[in-house]
Amino acid sequence: SSSSGGSGGSGGGDVSAAQLAAASMATVAASAAATAVTQQHNDLRNTSRWLRQQRRGVRPRRPPRPALWRLLLVFGLLVLLAWGFMFLVLSLPLVVGRALVQYILATQAKRLSDFLPLSLGVVVVSATILASVKISEALPAIVARAATLEQRRCLHVLVCAMSCATATIAALVLIPLGLGSLLLSIVLPLRAHSVFQVPIVFPITDCWSLGLVLTKVVWRLVQTDVALHGLHLEFVATWSEVQGSLTNLFFDLRAHQRIWSNLILPMLSCIAFHLIFPQAAAHSLVRYCIPEEREFTRAVVLMYCYHIVLGARLSVAAVPIVDRWLRGLRQSIFDAKYLVSTELQNYHPLDN
Repeated sequence: SSSSGGSGGSGGGDVSAAQLAAASMATVAASAAATAVTQQHNDLRNTSRWLRQQRRGVRPRRPPRPALWRLLLVFGLLVLLAWGFMFLVLSLPLVVGRALVQYILATQAKRLSDFLPLSLGVVVVSATILASVKISEALPAIVARAATLEQRRCLHVLVCAMSCATATIAALVLIPLGLGSLLLSIVLPLRAHSVFQVPIVFPITDCWSLGLVLTKVVWRLVQTDVALHGLHLEFVATWSEVQGSLTNLFFDLRAHQRIWSNLILPMLSCIAFHLIFPQAAAHSLVRYCIPEEREFTRAVVLMYCYHIVLGARLSVAAVPIVDRWLRGLRQSIFDAKYLVSTELQNYHPLDN
């Protein structure tokens, strides 16, 4: 009887625990349902309120307007930035150009217009900004590359820097100055009213600026392979050798030697020949061959010596081109008259 009573008590305990679990689950479900109903009711209430506000024409509040002192502060900053921009764009190049022109043309009495100082100042300021930007971009890579060198680091970097600086001066100063001087020596005598009027040329303001523009044109023609095919091939080979990197170009002494021997020195020698040889030949003829009584002949030789040498060089360069053209024309006339076909064709004779 005791065992049966114990089993009955345990059964009663199990039933009461199951009832409690079922009751708790029912309570949780009822609370969740009540929360959902409340949320739906709140959403409906908010929606109905928004609809009533829209029907009544209630608009949302506008943001407050900024204070007057803030507007004045922003306007003052804009005016200050505009004046600073105008100073940097116009005033600073004009001041730099006036100082350079006054230093270069100190012996000239009359006052020049501001167009020349402004142009020269813009060129100088633009070149300075461009050089600063390029140097600041390349300097970290150059320093990092120099840190990897093991033997004779300082000597190698010094030689590379001197070579790059000299090449830059030759490409941006000497070659434009020579090209501008040569072009003005050819053009200005054609505009003179008499052979006795020697044109006055300022090397910096006239020759270098004109030569810089001419150098840019020649460089663009070489880069696009429109003219001077040999220089284009040499530039492409050098750029491929340094893998298209300015840092590799800075540290590659073999590429420096190639640039000097195949690009810069031929240009400088050609320009020097066309600038020095005509004057030397003209003065030699005037001093030793042409008598002093022939003043007009002496003046013509001195003024048009560049044209004579340039014409002779162009004639010598044009002879092979004309020869190839005449040979090609002769061959085309011969082929048009006697040539039947340029391909071998099978021949089958007909049987009688």
